Amino acid sequence: MNCRKTIWGFGVVLLGVAACAPTVRELGDEPLAPGGRAGSAGSGGSQTGVAGSALPSGGGTTSVPTSGGEPSSGGAPEPRECFTPLERLDLARDPNGLGCMCDTAEQYCVRHESNAEPWSGLFDCASGQWQVATSPCDADCFSPTHRPYLAAEPGATGCACENRGPECVLTEHDGRPWRVALYCNEGRWVSAEDGVCGDGSQADCRSRGVTYPHGARRIPSPVDCNECDCEDGKLTCTEGGCGGAPHECPEGSTLRVTCIECSVGAAMSTCSVFETACLTEEQCPDGACGVVCY
Repeated sequence: MNCRKTIWGFGVVLLGVAACAPTVRELGDEPLAPGGRAGSAGSGGSQTGVAGSALPSGGGTTSVPTSGGEPSSGGAPEPRECFTPLERLDLARDPNGLGCMCDTAEQYCVRHESNAEPWSGLFDCASGQWQVATSPCDADCFSPTHRPYLAAEPGATGCACENRGPECVLTEHDGRPWRVALYCNEGRWVSAEDGVCGDGSQADCRSRGVTYPHGARRIPSPVDCNECDCEDGKLTCTEGGCGGAPHECPEGSTLRVTCIECSVGAAMSTCSVFETACLTEEQCPDGACGVVCY
């Protein structure tokens, strides 16, 4: 028997016992299995980086009989919701979640970043049923929120992504600040020079004491729990994402955009960082505050 042993990522946990280690592949590498179907948002689990990928061979089952196959009052086994690498990831994270029936020697690393705490799991078809182990199986990949500095390394792998816009991330490389433009391309994050990060002439944004580069996304709003984008020093924020209308500044303060840092160009200085914050009259007497660039 000819077996390949290809392990993608770092800290992979192999489940089950076999004559040789199964090949570990990322979702999307396999052709769609007969009768298989991709997961959907309505299946109950967030599936960042997996929707649209091919269903692993033998997957696609949405329910299996209860343990032991005991017949119900109608004489047939009672079905129970189950998970696959593409469907019902909420059940995969549940300690009591049940894996659907499967028939494959492959393992699949699934990561989704939509939660406050990104989660990744290694799915293994063991004894004819999907099992999952929480594992940093893609620890050596990069994304806007996960080790973006790896994008500077030759041969680095981007984490899985789905329908995400480009982002500019401020990180470090060789001990120096470094801006990297990241794009979601064919289900994987890829890096590019400049791009969404601009050409260096655009101003950055500061919100809640943190400076974000031009082109950054998912910036915490200065007044509520919504998220914002930075475009040349100005914040563009979503509205109502907190479950209601945007909040307002505390009484006695006003939302203002002020320059807090200047950069010196060839002929004159320009503002390089704008801060958006709720400021009082004492902080901005007669509406004047911040620095003035000449």
